[in-house]
Amino acid sequence: MWEAKRLCPGLIVRTPNFDRYRSSSQEMFTILREYSDLVEPVSIDEGYIDLTHTPYAEHAVKTAHDIQTRLVEELMLPSSIGIAPNKFF
Repeated sequence: MWEAKRLCPGLIVRTPNFDRYRSSSQEMFTILREYSDLVEPVSIDEGYIDLTHTPYAEHAVKTAHDIQTRLVEELMLPSSIGIAPNKFF
């Protein structure tokens, strides 16, 4: 941090709000579980959702867009979503 302040004297450092991060994470995963019961959290802000046996599987791109829209509109969380045949692809 000291080097960042040295390089950017006007740097504003914010105190992290871990309670808010946890709450936002729970809300995000709640939204994901509306699309599938098979949601696997990987970290506080990452996870896998399996749409295979859901009505959303046939329209995965639209579903991803819908999820992104909801995350921004409901939680003010921008996101990136990848679509693959499995989580290892």
